[in-house]
Amino acid sequence: MRKLAGLNLSDYDPKFVESISNLPAEELKDFLIEKVSLPLDDKDRVLVELAYQMAEDLCEEGRHHTVCVARGKSQEIYRGLQLNCSRAREHSVCAESGAIQNAAQKRDPVVSIVTVRYKPGRSDKAVVPPCGGCIERLRRFCPDSFVIVEYQGGLIKFPVGYLLSFGYPTKN
Repeated sequence: MRKLAGLNLSDYDPKFVESISNLPAEELKDFLIEKVSLPLDDKDRVLVELAYQMAEDLCEEGRHHTVCVARGKSQEIYRGLQLNCSRAREHSVCAESGAIQNAAQKRDPVVSIVTVRYKPGRSDKAVVPPCGGCIERLRRFCPDSFVIVEYQGGLIKFPVGYLLSFGYPTKN
């Protein structure tokens, strides 16, 4: 079974597989999104709204720039808040880590997760993909979860196993 970025390609025409194997990263991302992403459902939209509200309430310059809200299989909501250590970035704690830890303490597998970045006075609230370290944690501890990400001006949910297709936005 041949795979490309985790996608089983055995059901596809070999000429087609060869053609996408050489696609530039952005075109491959579009292909994967078409094949494996899902639209948001009402429960996902609630997660996004909770994350926006949490960002509004808790984000503070130099301390907390991202929040994360996750839904467990039990439908319980778990939250995480980034702890920014500006002098030593490696000591900062990502918001996703907090949400994943809170779910793990209740042995409740995360099914959907969203991260929102907000720097009051410097940027609008925005849904952002997890950083590389958080993607690794999600793949290890929440392998069946979906991550809500922004794509072409809208929001979709994407299986965590394919998430490396998304880069973290560098603006603000």
